[in-house]
Amino acid sequence: MGRLPFDDSQIKGPRTKSSSAAKPDHITVSQLAVLIDHALKEKLSTGLKVVGEISRFTERTHWYFDLKDSGAAIACVMWQTAARKAGFTPEPGQQVLLTGRVEYYQPYGKTQFIVDKMEPIGAGALDLAYRKLVEELRALGWLDEARK
Repeated sequence: MGRLPFDDSQIKGPRTKSSSAAKPDHITVSQLAVLIDHALKEKLSTGLKVVGEISRFTERTHWYFDLKDSGAAIACVMWQTAARKAGFTPEPGQQVLLTGRVEYYQPYGKTQFIVDKMEPIGAGALDLAYRKLVEELRALGWLDEARK
C-alpha cells in the first residue's frame, strides 16, 4: 500500500523476534481505522457509479438507506443538498443508479456510500420477486386474515 498515513515509529508494543527491523507485531484500533480510511480514499475516488435497490429508506434532513442486490448491501447517505437535486424521493424496492464515493467513519467503524447523484432505473429485481411471491401466497389463501 505504500507509506502509512501516520508515523509508524509511534506504534507501541512488543517487537517480533524474527524481524531485525524492529517492526511492531500490532497496531492500535485508531491506526487500523486510519489505514482503512486511507485505503478507501486511495482506491475508491469520487464519481463511483453503483446500481442497486433501495432498502430501509429513512428521510430526515438527509436521506439514509441501504443499497442492495442479491449478494450484498451497503449503507448510504445522501446529504440534503444532493437530495434536493434528485427530483424524486426513492421508495424501497426501487432500482437506482448512484454516483458518489465510499467513506469510512472512524468513530463508529462504519463504511458508507456518500451519494452525490441518484437516478431512477425502475423496479428492482428483488422487489419484483418479493411482490410475485406475495401474490402467489395470497392466491393460495395463506395470507388471509382467517388463517392468522
